[in-house]
Amino acid sequence: MGSLYAKDVVETALNEIGYEAEGSNKKYTIYSAELDAVDYFNTKKNGSADWCAIFVIWCMYANTRNSDGDIEANKWDAEYFQYQPDRSTAAGVGYMADFYQENDAWTDNPERGDVVTFRDYAHTGLVVDWDNNGFYTVEGNVSGGRVEKRYYRYGDPCVDGFGRPRYDGWEFTPKKEDAPVKEDGKVETVTLSIEVTTDKASLLREALKGAKITIK
Repeated sequence: MGSLYAKDVVETALNEIGYEAEGSNKKYTIYSAELDAVDYFNTKKNGSADWCAIFVIWCMYANTRNSDGDIEANKWDAEYFQYQPDRSTAAGVGYMADFYQENDAWTDNPERGDVVTFRDYAHTGLVVDWDNNGFYTVEGNVSGGRVEKRYYRYGDPCVDGFGRPRYDGWEFTPKKEDAPVKEDGKVETVTLSIEVTTDKASLLREALKGAKITIK
């Protein structure tokens, strides 16, 4: 049994920025071709499908490779229920959202590695970072068939919500610049991330705007 980490999925997505689909309809991608090769979908896409969801799936699937760089189809078969819906429906954004909602893995508080959907489940991407005002995504099949990094503010009406795969771990470490230290060894500023589980995330976010916390 292998493992899937949010860190690896995010890194894979970031590395694909700038990729452009081929063909006159801009629907042929290495992502659908590679998934077709292992019969991932119930019917082959043959370069003729919209591919925003295919890109999200591939970013996870690509991290089940063995030491030779080949995708381990059998490993994914044993584990894919943790991360995405059944292969027969996985290319549909609506099915993806249904899967996460039915498995109590739907949230309005994004984390890196989450699957985000837009415009009543018409489009999807992966959350790769966030700040106090919004979050960054990597999305496939945008701008005429490209993979791009985008930014959205919290509360953007085009965002439906976020599905949280049951990753085996995140393995994100704080950036060094998040905690600059003075020469005397005292911490000057620290960026602190605290995960809170609540069904009132929007109210909590609003209450914390401009908050100042002093620790003695």
